[in-house]
Amino acid sequence: MTAPLILGLALAAALLVPPPWSQPTPPGQPELGPGGAAYAHSQVTINRLGSGASEVYLFEPAGPSPERAPVVVLGHGWAAVTPNHYGSWIAHIVRRGYTVVFPRYQADARTPVPAFTGNAVGAVRRAIEALNAPGHVRPDERGIALVGHSMGGLVVSNLAVRAAAGELPPPLALMVVTPGKTWPESSPIAFPLEDLSGLPSSLLLLAVIGDDDDFVGEVDARKVYKGAAAVPLSNKDYVRLFSDDHGAPSLVADHRAPAAPLRLVDDDAVDAVPAPQFARLPGRPSSREVPVTNALDYFGTWKLFDGLVDAVFRGVHREYALGGTREQRYMGHWSDRTPVRELMIEEP
Repeated sequence: MTAPLILGLALAAALLVPPPWSQPTPPGQPELGPGGAAYAHSQVTINRLGSGASEVYLFEPAGPSPERAPVVVLGHGWAAVTPNHYGSWIAHIVRRGYTVVFPRYQADARTPVPAFTGNAVGAVRRAIEALNAPGHVRPDERGIALVGHSMGGLVVSNLAVRAAAGELPPPLALMVVTPGKTWPESSPIAFPLEDLSGLPSSLLLLAVIGDDDDFVGEVDARKVYKGAAAVPLSNKDYVRLFSDDHGAPSLVADHRAPAAPLRLVDDDAVDAVPAPQFARLPGRPSSREVPVTNALDYFGTWKLFDGLVDAVFRGVHREYALGGTREQRYMGHWSDRTPVRELMIEEP
């Protein structure tokens, strides 16, 4: 084969692959509804209590500040002890009118795994006590909602069990996202998951997995879903997020997908106890910036959790979280109007 022919074939092959700027782009954040950008509050007040494994962050809605707000406990993944890993998601939840409690529960990778639950229980108790003091947005007295990613999904599952037993306010909603891991049991970092059969039948529960999560898989998502045996099928769903490479940037439903970085706190002063401060929330990214959040957040984890907490605290938007509805499954459209791969609701 001659050199000109080889060059010609190479050029022809290159022409078959569209450049990134000519490919469809994924959907942005919707304006309205769960997962959307119609925020009731423009600011987030931040407080930090304690230090090390006992540390807990309080993120309260402000601008304007409500008298009361429901409390959401957010559990972080292994060693992701700064809320900055989930800053965009935290800001989203708070600006919708919820207070987020972020228990650190882990000083560093050397903190014994069996201590995580107790550390988190103590931290959440201190947070709720602080919220009931003057100068804070007082917590909704009906109960709490819990959401966790990776190891945090297992931690908040145990917190829900402890809450059902009276150690914390009643658990009203629980969402675990790619939780793990309790296995292998011989591992020094295997998490001891408590008996979930005591969770109340009134609990709303979502177990969410990603189809490209090759790190923890779905063993523990199944454990949580099935372990909550008292929760009827009408109150719980097992949800699968799918990757989609129809355009650019592609959507990858792997273990890291739920992370939503945004610098809310100063990582250089981990053990400091600062005065209340306001987060500087960014505007919309320019078209040249690579987004740290995408449709898997807006139409996936954010939408699902928004629907879940709105259902228990506000009596609306249940169809966005449960029931296999179109609203729950819908993931938006690429810029060429091709639908993003829908969520799948399964019975594991």
